[in-house]
Amino acid sequence: MTLQCIAGICFSVVITSEAAIAQPRSEAPAPGLVRHETTILVRDINGGWRSIEVRRGEARTGPSGRVEEETIQRRDLNGGLAVTERNVTSRSRTNDQEQAVIETYTPYADGISPLALSQRVQRTTTATADGGRYTVEEVESRSRVAPTEPMRVTGRTLTTVRPAGAGRWVTERQVFERDLNGQLRLVATETEDLLGE
Repeated sequence: MTLQCIAGICFSVVITSEAAIAQPRSEAPAPGLVRHETTILVRDINGGWRSIEVRRGEARTGPSGRVEEETIQRRDLNGGLAVTERNVTSRSRTNDQEQAVIETYTPYADGISPLALSQRVQRTTTATADGGRYTVEEVESRSRVAPTEPMRVTGRTLTTVRPAGAGRWVTERQVFERDLNGQLRLVATETEDLLGE
């Protein structure tokens, strides 16, 4: 087989495998409830469509806030669809504060359960008196070395957005990560100056 033939075969396989479509579908069966489903299809070697990922979710809005749940299924080694991730997002708001909690569940994250909490992100945004906002985001996750231990804070980001004149905003961000001794240490500081609203 010559080099040109090998290159031609590889090229046609890449083109065939890149063809993908998404089939989104949503419905609102009740007030305050929205369900959605998205299926990702790719062409298989015979030219037929085969699903490689299915995302199903629902969003519920109530007096205490909004809860969004999404389950992601992907093909496993046997070719069947298996749950690979589940995300639950809870949002609530008071007069001057907005809170969001994003929980991610993955298979055997704790070393025991078929679907266990592997990461939690808690984000609290507070309006400031000068018209800006202050956001604290904490990331909790499991140890990959000892997954049965309780989750612990592995990162924290502090973001301050404040006005700095007419149509000008300054964003200051500090990123903290856990070091080898288990202490949260400042690893990055960013400052951004934006014009406009």
